[in-house]
Amino acid sequence: MKIFLTSITAIVAIIILAFAIHPFATEDEPKIQVKHDEQPAKGKIVSQISEFPIYAKQQREIDAIRAEKQKEQTGIIPVRIEIPAIQVDTAVIQVGKTADGQMEVPNNTVQTGWYKPGYAPGSQGKAVIAGHVDSKRGPAVFFYLKELQAGDKIFLTDKTGRKLTFSVQSKKSYLAEKAPIDDIFGSSTDRLLNLITCTGTFDYERRTHPDRLVVTAKLTNDSALKKDAPKAPTNVKRVGDNITWYANRAADVIGYRVYRIQGDKRVKVASVAATERKSVVVKKKDGEKVVVVTVNSDGVESELRYVVE
Repeated sequence: MKIFLTSITAIVAIIILAFAIHPFATEDEPKIQVKHDEQPAKGKIVSQISEFPIYAKQQREIDAIRAEKQKEQTGIIPVRIEIPAIQVDTAVIQVGKTADGQMEVPNNTVQTGWYKPGYAPGSQGKAVIAGHVDSKRGPAVFFYLKELQAGDKIFLTDKTGRKLTFSVQSKKSYLAEKAPIDDIFGSSTDRLLNLITCTGTFDYERRTHPDRLVVTAKLTNDSALKKDAPKAPTNVKRVGDNITWYANRAADVIGYRVYRIQGDKRVKVASVAATERKSVVVKKKDGEKVVVVTVNSDGVESELRYVVE
């Protein structure tokens, strides 16, 4: 069966059909090396960065700050994908068109394929990476894709080492012949990544899975962006065992960490979210100093602010 490209829609549609035509890898493919657990780890809370909870209003402010920083950044050509929640760590190859106008697909079940004629990951639009769900030999690279939860992280890296972090937003299944092309491959003002694979009970008569699973993730971090340190908290002081400070009101401040200074080491004794009271109880110890630092949404800490006794 051959499908020739006559329009942009046809190009994109072939991606969906390619997995129906080639649900299994070739016989000479390498042995599957996908790492996974019997029960993959569940996802993290969406409204949380490091140990700090993030509420809706602040998340919108953080997203706006990141979007402004990202304006001048272009997408990447991914060479590796990591999904810790389902223990995927594998290569990404470029997927394009064959000489006779058909869509290329990964030749084995270990690798994933980025649709090069579409959007580059990290650019505005919906970039697409596809992978097989299984083969005659068993589970393939995206076998556990269905286990992903909102907030799970996806990391893409290019050959220069630039790393993009995406956070899972949603997952949906569609009948293969009714998959919404624009929703999966279309334009967007957001920087999105769609992971796609087959799903549903295998149809031996048609030799394919009837449905397509699409996991949508949103860009949350780019290693190429400059990460400035936040300003330190002010008026840090101790009254008895109670340490207080004035807040840093910057929109991207997510919290504070309190450390004891023990020689040349810092030992964290408390974390305080930006939305919480700027006060913590730390029992005083002779000869030991305590510091408070601000933490922003990039995970960067401010300079140390020593507690005034």
